[in-house]
Amino acid sequence: MSWRWHVSSGLSQKELWCQGEIVSDGDRVKVVRFEVDGCVYFRKESSSEQFGRLLERVTAGGSWCSMPEQEARNLNQLDSEGFCVVPVVAAGSHFRFGLPVKGVMVTAALDAPLLESVLGENPELWLGYGKLVGRLHCRGYFDDCRAKDVLVDHGRMVLLDREKSRSGKRWNYQNALKSLRRTSYRNQRSGIQADAGALAAFWAGYAEGAKLDDEKLRMLQQKMPPR
Repeated sequence: MSWRWHVSSGLSQKELWCQGEIVSDGDRVKVVRFEVDGCVYFRKESSSEQFGRLLERVTAGGSWCSMPEQEARNLNQLDSEGFCVVPVVAAGSHFRFGLPVKGVMVTAALDAPLLESVLGENPELWLGYGKLVGRLHCRGYFDDCRAKDVLVDHGRMVLLDREKSRSGKRWNYQNALKSLRRTSYRNQRSGIQADAGALAAFWAGYAEGAKLDDEKLRMLQQKMPPR
């Protein structure tokens, strides 16, 4: 058994494994908040990796690694393409007989609120949110983009959570519709509501980000479930 780690300079593996406050503890993934030299970090740990899901990730364009390390790779790729993402300072996978069985990703905390907590019916935020989702789809990233997956840092939309790899090279109607439907459903499940003005702002931003003409935009809107 062995770890394969990628750590930023100036930080040790021992420091990144220090104890902290558990902020989320699911069946397979735990998130821990901790401090090193006055700086706050979040450590996302997977306690087990399912072989079937690993194969799904690899066949969908992912790497032979744990889910947290794959997420770190996705965030770094998005950063290289001009998206704002949380700073990834470390990531790794624990291998047994050549298989990644658990993993970890460490990100630096930003002093910024979740989009979910400030979105309300603010048309400017809905416009920016739509533009972010549109840009992701335009680049072939169709993972759901919930409001809880985004921070608002001095006007910037910063991505927190990107588990799935790129699934194409350009905008695709079917993939976009599926992603938008799932994102809308999951936002509503979290209690997010949008009036007509907020929705109009979102779609205006989406069309700009995805570089859509009016006809393609109408096709999407007509297939979306009523709110």
